[in-house]
Amino acid sequence: FILTFVFLFFLLGFVLSFQGGMGCQLQYLFPMGWSVWVHFFAVEMRSVYLFYTAVKTFTTKMAVAAEMARETGGDAGRWVGNLCVKDIDVDFRLHCVERGVQEALWRFYISPGDLSGCYREGQEGISFIGTIHLVALIVCAAIIVTFFVMLLLSDCPDWRSGKYLAFTFNLEHTTPYRVVSMGLMGYTTMVFGFFAYEATMGDLFFDMQTMVTAGWSDLMAMGGGAMAMMTSHDPPFDYMDSHITSETFNRGGITNMASQSNYSFGLQLNNAILKARCGDSSDLENLVGHKVETPFALDDVRHPKHELAVALRAVDPQYEDIPEVKEIKAPSSGSCCFGGSPRSALLVS
Repeated sequence: FILTFVFLFFLLGFVLSFQGGMGCQLQYLFPMGWSVWVHFFAVEMRSVYLFYTAVKTFTTKMAVAAEMARETGGDAGRWVGNLCVKDIDVDFRLHCVERGVQEALWRFYISPGDLSGCYREGQEGISFIGTIHLVALIVCAAIIVTFFVMLLLSDCPDWRSGKYLAFTFNLEHTTPYRVVSMGLMGYTTMVFGFFAYEATMGDLFFDMQTMVTAGWSDLMAMGGGAMAMMTSHDPPFDYMDSHITSETFNRGGITNMASQSNYSFGLQLNNAILKARCGDSSDLENLVGHKVETPFALDDVRHPKHELAVALRAVDPQYEDIPEVKEIKAPSSGSCCFGGSPRSALLVS
């Protein structure tokens, strides 16, 4: 799905590269640069894809294990993972159950004759695994659509632009983002609680130990995806500063566009700006593609205790009386970055 999505936007970018005809018509629908869409949905939305994939995989594992344990008896844990079943009849049954589970994942309700596979035969009722999977899919789709609209309204010109960098950092502080991130964490807790209850009080034919042992990687992926959404990744500098938003940075080619997150680039920009404020502008000039006469203004009060933020303030005379700055200021009259304590040097290394 992700590769198909990326391919379509590359194709859209190719169409928009032409002047006139269909390219101009599509420009009214997609006034922004196509690279923004590719980067945002291929890289910045990875935590959403991780969450959805983990929900589907975990639900499938538990459903197959429970059904096979119900039919054959024994430990449900032995039916989880890549199996090599030597008994032809049992192997056929396992694949039939897996096929039935895949069909049940796409239904809220199972009626007689709905499934061609061997899952819950003769048991009509709510498809719990389908409900869990489809609700997760709807939530993730709603997140993508919401962020799609917000990105469209931002009118970011290019994935390398400072405006796009500021958009992604600022997005994490918007109400829709905070609501959906907390929703993903709540949903993770609900899914774990449901299977934990069924494992201990219900009739899923496996216990808590089997569930955790067989599905720990998927549970961690679900929690990791939700935590990645909940955790803000603000840089210590003011990303809304006009010097930042008006720049177009050198961020490499297509490989970086499909792999480097804005948070990762923000860390790279942190060190470059700090070195520039201390007199070495080479890294910053490489990132912006031109000579930097005056380093960016970096008066950001969101992270007063952040080490890089403190170090950035340490190069500005107006911050000399702040206690945190005094701790890392060099006692000598040399460079603020290279003539001070080992900790000061570490901050800019």
